[in-house]
Amino acid sequence: MPFEVLHFRGSDKLLTDSNLMEDANYTFDYIDLTLRDTHYRDELFRQSLGDLGWRDGQLTILDGRRYQYKGLKRRIAIEGNFSSYEYILNGLCRLQIGYDKGK
Repeated sequence: MPFEVLHFRGSDKLLTDSNLMEDANYTFDYIDLTLRDTHYRDELFRQSLGDLGWRDGQLTILDGRRYQYKGLKRRIAIEGNFSSYEYILNGLCRLQIGYDKGK
């Protein structure tokens, strides 16, 4: 399954500064291997992120709401959508809200 990494608001610089670039690339490769030729990608995606430590801690963006990041590690969030390209806007919205709230 091909994937594309879209850096949002200078996240490539943040990943480099926090020494997470190599970890993020390993995570994307691991997710690619895990999700290859599967149909239930959402749950496996969350499980893969949990295996690599991206789901430890507080994932909630707004208190009292169900908005959550798919993964969060050292103040770097990961979003991913597999249903259709239109859902990438939902992920970008979550990232923007978290950025505005200082999360």
